[in-house]
Amino acid sequence: MGTDLQQYRARIGRFCATASRLSSLGLGKNKCGKTNAHVISVRTLILLGFLLSVGVCMEMNKLQLERKSSNDCANPVDSFRLLRAGDVETNPGPPKKDGSKDTYSLRSGSTSVEDTETEDNTILGILRDIREGQNRLEKKFDEQVSAINERLLAVENRLEDNCVNQVEVNLLKDHISILESKIDDLENRNRRDNLIIFGIKESDKETWADTEKITVDWIADLLEVDVENKIERAHRIGGKGNKERPIIVKFSSFRTKEEVWNNKTKLKQTNFRISEDFSLKVRKQRSTLWKWGESERNDGKKTYLKFNKLQVGDKEYKVDDRNEVYEITHRNGKAPKVARETN
Repeated sequence: MGTDLQQYRARIGRFCATASRLSSLGLGKNKCGKTNAHVISVRTLILLGFLLSVGVCMEMNKLQLERKSSNDCANPVDSFRLLRAGDVETNPGPPKKDGSKDTYSLRSGSTSVEDTETEDNTILGILRDIREGQNRLEKKFDEQVSAINERLLAVENRLEDNCVNQVEVNLLKDHISILESKIDDLENRNRRDNLIIFGIKESDKETWADTEKITVDWIADLLEVDVENKIERAHRIGGKGNKERPIIVKFSSFRTKEEVWNNKTKLKQTNFRISEDFSLKVRKQRSTLWKWGESERNDGKKTYLKFNKLQVGDKEYKVDDRNEVYEITHRNGKAPKVARETN
């Protein structure tokens, strides 16, 4: 502050010297021929006072601006606060298109250190909560993964057991298929002495003895074969209805049955018909084959059934487990032997 007073005094002295020079330059005479020293002195004093006041005001404003600038630059804490707050743009960029320049103040938009620390603590708290939540999720995820692994292990064990069981099931299926084939073969062997006669009229109170006598007489009359005392049993099959039920005949020997069967051609001009007796499986296969061979018969080809096969010319066909017809291929590549025709 002492330095400022000395500067003021030196400048006032300079103003006084300037005033004295102005007064010396302004000497003159009035109308009476006398000098106007006192008039000049008053005017000079007024001018000097005005200039002095203007100079003092200018100096005071200048000193205030310098002091403000020095205070702003000398306070590193405020600068640090502003830099931490992120509100100071160190590179303001080019001037605007209208030629004006943006001004930036270090104090504009500043945030106190306390507020910054509070915000930092808040952010740290949020991050801490996020980390804790992440840890909980990771723990829960690990538990779920462990549970899933246990379930997968149990499923794998079950699958292994199922694979073993599946192998066993497949073996059992194979054995069952073999057993079914053997049973079907035994059933057909048991039926080989049987014949089924269609077209014989049925009486209202017909008994098994009546049916057997009617059968013996019918075979003797139409087929000209004596089967007296060569029939084990003969009876109607199926439920009573509007249609005449067929008669199934079991002969005492296969030779007698074959003798009757070989004379079936004598029934071509009649309404009677005879057929061999087969198991249900074979009957379904024969029905499928006969329907399949209809187109072959329409083309004029000779077709006939022999057991569970269809003979079309020199080719043989069978039915597989999927009920599809396929041609039988022989190992020697030769046509199969022609068997006797069946109905």
